[in-house]
Amino acid sequence: MDNLSTSIKLHNIRKLIVINHEDCGAAKIVNGKKEFNSTIEKKIHKDSFKKIKSIINRKFPELKINFKILSLKD
Repeated sequence: MDNLSTSIKLHNIRKLIVINHEDCGAAKIVNGKKEFNSTIEKKIHKDSFKKIKSIINRKFPELKINFKILSLKD
């Protein structure tokens, strides 16, 4: 948050792009030993995006945020 705050001040940042990627090991860890597929992974990413958005909006309400899930395929 300190880094983001400094970047906003120094570079007049108005938009933040948050990128997660498919086949994410962290998403698999969050899911535990349950069945894992792309639908479950997308839900995990979307849930994390909601949390990130909530945290950032409290501190930087004027900042626009875009979220993307990057495909690792060609």
